[in-house]
Amino acid sequence: MIYIIKDINDPYSKILNDDPVRPNIKITDRFGQNKNNFLLIEKSQICAVLCTKFCSSIPKDEIELLSDDTVNSNIIVFYTIWSYYKGSGQKLIIEGLKQIKLQFPFIDRFVTLSPITEQAKNFHIKNGAEIFRINASTVNYEYK
Repeated sequence: MIYIIKDINDPYSKILNDDPVRPNIKITDRFGQNKNNFLLIEKSQICAVLCTKFCSSIPKDEIELLSDDTVNSNIIVFYTIWSYYKGSGQKLIIEGLKQIKLQFPFIDRFVTLSPITEQAKNFHIKNGAEIFRINASTVNYEYK
């Protein structure tokens, strides 16, 4: 099941403090009109987490990501994903894309703000993304 954490008062919101990819992004910066946090929950267990943000352009770094306050843009940025169980991140990307396309039909670009690591590269390429741009400290992968 895909669950969307609605706001900071949601009982699941504390899980966002576990973010190993972008631990410096405060939990309060993860909520608002242009931000969504998805959980993959199976058998009452949180299996994976995906944090996203609508942006007017594809950010090259966290500063650009956090400063873009666009609402209902046609671009959604997956800026962090992590899993607690093998295969759960992949399942969340696949199911999350389906959910986002249904819930936000105006979105036509699905990009990441990923660290420059082999793990991130292998994960996104394996799940159908292509490299859009390599930046100084990040890589933007794009899902179709």
